[in-house]
Amino acid sequence: MKVFLGIILIIGFIKQVYLQCENSCHLDEECLPFIINGTTHYSCECNATIYNNDPDFPLLLSNVPVYCSPNQLAIKLTSCLGQRMLDFNILLPDENIVDNQCFSHSEAVNFDFTEFQFNFSSTATNCQAAISMNSTHVTYSVPVWFKYNTTNQIVIIYNDILVTYNCSYPLTMNASLNIGLNPYLSPDHLSIARFGTHVLTMQLFKYSNYTGSYTIADLPIYIKVGTPLYIGASIMGPDPQRFSMKIDSCYATPTSNPSDPIKYNFISDSCPLPGFITISFIQDGVDLMVYFSMKAFRMARYSQVYLHCSFSLCAGKCPPSCSGTQ
Repeated sequence: MKVFLGIILIIGFIKQVYLQCENSCHLDEECLPFIINGTTHYSCECNATIYNNDPDFPLLLSNVPVYCSPNQLAIKLTSCLGQRMLDFNILLPDENIVDNQCFSHSEAVNFDFTEFQFNFSSTATNCQAAISMNSTHVTYSVPVWFKYNTTNQIVIIYNDILVTYNCSYPLTMNASLNIGLNPYLSPDHLSIARFGTHVLTMQLFKYSNYTGSYTIADLPIYIKVGTPLYIGASIMGPDPQRFSMKIDSCYATPTSNPSDPIKYNFISDSCPLPGFITISFIQDGVDLMVYFSMKAFRMARYSQVYLHCSFSLCAGKCPPSCSGTQ
C-alpha cells in the first residue's frame, strides 16, 4: 500500500509541475512562480544558472540553431540570450552591419526568438562568405561578429566574439519524370527531388525551343516511337555565378520506381552510351539549366517508360568532353 501511495504522490507531483507553466520552457529557461493578489502563477524565466554574472557567450552562441535555405542561412537567438547580450553591451548582428556584411535582416518569432538572416549569394558584393568543396558537398561559411560596444567605454572587459556558421549542400542530385504514357514514351510534367534546400526540376517540353512543358492537364499523351522528346532540368538555390549543372547519367524503367531491376541505361559519365537512341545535348555544364533531346522509344513488352536522371553541380563551367550527340 505504501508503494502504491508513493506512486500516486509522484504522479500527482509530476502533473502539478507540468501544469505550472502553460507552455514548455526553452532550454535556457526555467518555470518560476510569481504571486498576483495572493494567487501563485508560473511563467518561463531566463535560467539564472546559465545567465549568471559571467555567462559563457561563446558556448551559448556555438549552440544556437542554424537553418540553411537557398543562398541564405539563419540563426535563432532566444529572447533570454539576446537580452542578456544587450545587458552586457554586446552588439547583435543587426546593430553592427558594418562588420556583418552578409547580414540580410532580422525578425522576431513569436516573441521567443529573434531570427537573423545572412545572404551568401555572389550578388551580395560585400559579403565575405567562404566557399569550400569536397567530392560530395559545397559548404558556405559565414562569419558573424558579436562585438563588444566600446562607445563611451573607458575600460574594455570583454572580447569580441566571432562565430562562423556553416551550411553544406550536396553536389549530386537525382530527378525523375514521374508519369509514364501509354503506349508510347512520354513521361509527363516534372518530379521534384529535394536535397537540403536545393530544388531540382526535370520536365518534358512540347516544342524544340524548350517551351510549353507538359502538365497533368495534357494527359493522356500519345507520342509515336521516334518522335523527338525535349527534356530540360533546372536547379534552384546554387549561385549561378559560381556553379553550373551537368547531367551525369540517365536510364529508363517500365515503372515509376527508380530502383526497378529492369532498366535501360542511355547516358553514363555525362555521355550517351552506344546504342540505337539518338541523344543531343543542347545545353549542359554551362549554367544551372540542362537541355537535351532524344528519340522516343518503347521498352519491349511494356507499355510505359519512365526516365530517371542524375545531375551534379560543378564550380564554374563543366561541359562534357564527349561530342554531345550520339
